[in-house]
Amino acid sequence: MICHCHSLSECERLMAALQERFASCGLTLHPQKTQVVYCKDSSRRGQFPRIQFTFLGYCFRPRMAMNRHGGIFTSFLPAVSPQALKRMRDRIRQIDLRRQTYLPLEELARRLNPILRGWIQYYGRFYPTELRAKLFSYLNQELSAWLRQKHQRLRRKHRRSRELLTRIAQQRPGLFAHWHGERAVAG
Repeated sequence: MICHCHSLSECERLMAALQERFASCGLTLHPQKTQVVYCKDSSRRGQFPRIQFTFLGYCFRPRMAMNRHGGIFTSFLPAVSPQALKRMRDRIRQIDLRRQTYLPLEELARRLNPILRGWIQYYGRFYPTELRAKLFSYLNQELSAWLRQKHQRLRRKHRRSRELLTRIAQQRPGLFAHWHGERAVAG
């Protein structure tokens, strides 16, 4: 659970009340999971030791944002957490695309798309650029490596395999779920 307070004193009173209530039920607050975090942004510029936290796979921390007039400011926003990104990259690694060269690209897309759609729907809701930069670029690298493994003429041609992947993505943007609506694909 996340509780918002206006001041540190209000936070301390709430923490004491929660500890008392939990104790009356025979429970305790987890010491590592219970923390006071300062929601630092352009309006709140104080210095506190903890300015970020992870909750339900999202990392809440100060991030750059743009207002409706194009001005850039700092806001306290959620995005996919580093731990969730690591689990997703591990999942892609488990699929072991480089050894799936006997499959056509369409079959790889059919197997990966349900997983990708789930990640996009859950983690892409807030600050999707984090997901694109840290997960989809990794997946495109793996697909590029798959192309190099599958086609002898691309064996040690990293740039050419990325260019081919970009061409495929431009010709068939709906093939992979993470390509949908993207301008530049391979990275």
